[in-house]
Amino acid sequence: MRIYERRVCSLPATKGQANCWEIGFPPEAMIKRLLLKQTGGTLVNFKVTVYNSIKGCGDPSSSIGDPDGAGPEKCVSSPEMYVVFEEQAGTAGEMLKISDSVGRSFRNQDGTYTMPVRKVYVQITPEGSGASTWDLVIGGDTDVG
Repeated sequence: MRIYERRVCSLPATKGQANCWEIGFPPEAMIKRLLLKQTGGTLVNFKVTVYNSIKGCGDPSSSIGDPDGAGPEKCVSSPEMYVVFEEQAGTAGEMLKISDSVGRSFRNQDGTYTMPVRKVYVQITPEGSGASTWDLVIGGDTDVG
């Protein structure tokens, strides 16, 4: 098991709407922590959710075929089906700390075992209006490079 941590600075987010960040990350991991702090714009309260598919951030009616099978089965599901960390509320001016000592099971659902997608999806919804920027740290354990 290897420890993996990713730090990303000055991520843009428009206040008053959901913003989805695609963060480079191993395709499989046990996510143990997420730190998030606003670094630009008027300080506001916010909400954040972590997903294992872009479909978590997008249209809940999107459908895809089984990426590992040959059948015509379709899977239509809501964003809640892709949640790794449920929505957490953050307070203006304070760093949001989400941690799980055991880790939350993460496997990107947009790729296949032979063609993995190396991303995790973080959705932030800041209150108010206007532009804002954020610093993010996400980390955990992985056996996959």
